[in-house]
Amino acid sequence: SVWFAGLRSVYGIVSGEIYDFGEDSGLPRVLYKSIAFDGHGYLWVGTLDKGIYRSKKRITKEYLTENSKSNTDPNLFELFWSRQNGAPTNHIEKLLWHKDKMWVGTQEGLFVLNQESGEIINQITTDTGLPADNTISFSVSPVSGHLWVGTNKGLAEINPDNIKIIQTISRQEGLIDNEVWLYGSVKVDNNGLVYYGTSKGLTIYNPKLDRKNNIPPPVKLTSVLISYQTEGRNEAVFEYTALSYSNISGVKFRTRLIGYDEDWSPETNQKRLRYTNLPAFFWSKSYTLEVLAINDSGVESSEPTTYTFMVKPIWWLRWWAFLIVIFIFGIVIFTFDKMQRRRVLRKEREKAKLREAELHAETAIARSLAAEAQAQALKADNEKKALEIQKIEELEKAYQELKSAQNQLIQAEKMASLGRLATGIAHEIKNPLNFINNFAALSGELVGELTQAIRNNDLVEIDYLMENIKVNSGKIEEHGKRADAIVRSMMQHTRLGKSTFELFDINNLAEKYIDLAYNTKGAHHPGFFAIVIKEFQPNLKKVRIVGQEIGQVLINIIGNAFDAVWEKSKNNPEGYEPEVHVSTFTAGDKVGIRISDNGAGIPTEIQEKIFEPFFTTKPTGEGTGLGLSLSYEIITLGHNGSLSLEKKYGVGASFVILLPAH
Repeated sequence: SVWFAGLRSVYGIVSGEIYDFGEDSGLPRVLYKSIAFDGHGYLWVGTLDKGIYRSKKRITKEYLTENSKSNTDPNLFELFWSRQNGAPTNHIEKLLWHKDKMWVGTQEGLFVLNQESGEIINQITTDTGLPADNTISFSVSPVSGHLWVGTNKGLAEINPDNIKIIQTISRQEGLIDNEVWLYGSVKVDNNGLVYYGTSKGLTIYNPKLDRKNNIPPPVKLTSVLISYQTEGRNEAVFEYTALSYSNISGVKFRTRLIGYDEDWSPETNQKRLRYTNLPAFFWSKSYTLEVLAINDSGVESSEPTTYTFMVKPIWWLRWWAFLIVIFIFGIVIFTFDKMQRRRVLRKEREKAKLREAELHAETAIARSLAAEAQAQALKADNEKKALEIQKIEELEKAYQELKSAQNQLIQAEKMASLGRLATGIAHEIKNPLNFINNFAALSGELVGELTQAIRNNDLVEIDYLMENIKVNSGKIEEHGKRADAIVRSMMQHTRLGKSTFELFDINNLAEKYIDLAYNTKGAHHPGFFAIVIKEFQPNLKKVRIVGQEIGQVLINIIGNAFDAVWEKSKNNPEGYEPEVHVSTFTAGDKVGIRISDNGAGIPTEIQEKIFEPFFTTKPTGEGTGLGLSLSYEIITLGHNGSLSLEKKYGVGASFVILLPAH
């Protein structure tokens, strides 16, 4: 027999006879997405939004013969698994009976059900290693007995015995695309080849030829910061990375801090580690950080990267602080004893003073007269000083008023800059938001029309409206990603952080990023072609730079050059050949890079604005206006260099980068 799901009906062809089950058999009036027989002959039906229905009786040839189309059983099917009894969703994508269990694919992950009670035996989601939760289709390999599960982020191989993910395969490993196209797409032939369809075509994947990455990933610390905060608190922040020749995003790390925690941490993708308030008493304490990397094939680094550092104790817990406390305590005892002795001597002296008081009376009178004269002189001096103090206070007041006015001017300038930035942000994000709002409103109207069409059972209108809703959803997603790209570019434009400066050969760096920019442009624009002319001066002095940041500048400017010649070539001017020219040279104590193109060029009236944030010459939706602005800040503020445009129009554009030589 052959069975398949359809719109509001399940069809079976048995010995040449066609049988169908629908509303008359107890099934809901919805789209059925998948069907499967379990090991006892019961028929399971997965629906679009009603969960799973299961037949109450075994579907056998004898049952079908006894219950012909004219004698349908309205109670044949019952609701078996839905949100009402513990299902996470009513949207069922795929059903498969394997290893005496029913495997259920949903948009919320892959579930393994008990055929009697519907209890979830196990569930596999992104938390347990799936590339994505939408398990649209899957199939069993007759060679390995494993399940190959398709999601919109690639394939996953699952061992059905222990229900563990063995590996994941994505576009990064060579697949034509990550997204499995609709349900029922994944199939495995008798040789173990995995087939699945995508929006870009058919992928055929041979697991036997997939090699394990046996190279241990080397680990390197990229940043170390040991600091001491207020109140004696310390902080240690480490950043590290590892190299993998297959899947850099699949590298995981294990760490431990000897002297604080002797056990290795669980595997994680985290590349930053932070410790606060590490203990130390009397003397500085030594700690050693160890970092191991594990690549996507499970191969671990041969040796951990280590870093040893010292942590100073809080000042009142240092050895000299204890000595000071003991010393002060001794002084207090000594002082108390001395005060007691002085008290006895004071009493004796007071008696002697009483005897001497009479003798000094006359002397005191003479001294009082002299003191009065001195007081008069002191009063005059005090009045003079009071006038001087008054003048000083007036000068201080004038200084404070001047300082306040200066702060107000600075604040006004800051607010003006903030206003210009806010205006740029609003202008850039307004277009994609307008598109999102318009398509969302239109989709709402289409849903109303779709509801009416469903009531009228107008299948042609339903298909038409659903296709329009799908197109609108794609437009909303496209412009949502556009707004997200603008925000991420802004965040990159204002990001603060410390970078590592290293010596680089500028020729090698330019060669690398020319190829990267060309391949990236070709991936986004099928059919893209441009002639790249390279003229590198040999034996250039090396430059001390942050390679990643200068690479970002090169990608921005070279990418703009490729865009310029590509736009001009699309107009098919006679005899035109798109060319981008990249050269390096020495200018005094600086090393220079010149990037030129033979595109349309930059108009004279806007050449002064091209390095301003949010200013772009590209059509709406194709640029954020932050690339050249960010590049200018990286070169001038970050590397003490210069970035300029050689002013010419009609014969292309030419940008010159100058960096201090080492």
